Amino acid sequence: VYITTEEVIKLLNIDRLHGQGITGSGVSVGIVDTGATPLLFNRHPQAGTGIKYIGSYADTNGHGTHVFTIALGRPIEIKRLQNKGVRLSGVAYDSSKKIVTKALSTPAGMGSDASVIEAIESAISAGAEIINLSLGIPTEINKDDDPLVKHIESYSDSNIIFVAAAGNEGFDRLSSPANASNAISIGAYNTFNDRLARFSNKGFTFMMPGVRIFSGIQYATVLDNAGGASPGYAILSGTSMAAPFATGLLALIKQIYKAQGKDLTWRDVIQAGKERGEPWTPDRGYGLLTPDLFL
Repeated sequence: VYITTEEVIKLLNIDRLHGQGITGSGVSVGIVDTGATPLLFNRHPQAGTGIKYIGSYADTNGHGTHVFTIALGRPIEIKRLQNKGVRLSGVAYDSSKKIVTKALSTPAGMGSDASVIEAIESAISAGAEIINLSLGIPTEINKDDDPLVKHIESYSDSNIIFVAAAGNEGFDRLSSPANASNAISIGAYNTFNDRLARFSNKGFTFMMPGVRIFSGIQYATVLDNAGGASPGYAILSGTSMAAPFATGLLALIKQIYKAQGKDLTWRDVIQAGKERGEPWTPDRGYGLLTPDLFL
């Protein structure tokens, strides 16, 4: 059992924006994660064009490319996949610049505050306007003492939007850096039972589908064909999968705002939730992030 990225796009009514030609054009998106191996990933049908790779050009984990294809992957239809036809699409597949930076360097997808901060800065230097952070660690320390949170909060007055996974520990609190005051934190919604996923941390801004997500992944990585998927694809669960759906949608909304002579900020996103989302609760946030909150 799984849900494809194309099915999620239809569930959230994002396909209506695609039908109007709103596909992320003119918006630069950064994926700060395990990076990618260009020689392998560029061969993937969902990689598409316009990718700017920064940092070490080797990824043995695959997590970051699964995140990439959810947010930015090229639309494809494969007739003989999973013993049936499968349609896949990233949310903002026409993003003008797709920036892939490597912050998590081990085969297990581990990194440090310093490596994440360096990758964030590289993405910003390359022009990223929205940065996806499908990473984090549980934290007991005061966030005022957390170097990664402090770094993200240093951009509070900028127009850069940080989208961060809430964390997968099932805690009543967010992981770092999702607990940064200017981060749009995303919990994992289970489309199969209409509830918050059991593993998702609580206290987030919005929730997005994050259970058994079928999407593309770099070949020959640890997570390649995870969950019973065909090679080059994976079925994965986590707030890591939920966050890039939000990142992609915000790229589409940012495209609309730019066409109107405005710019979307993280404060606009939270205000949309307050005004048109569900009443905030720890286990649903403002509900699902959908185009209807902005249009």
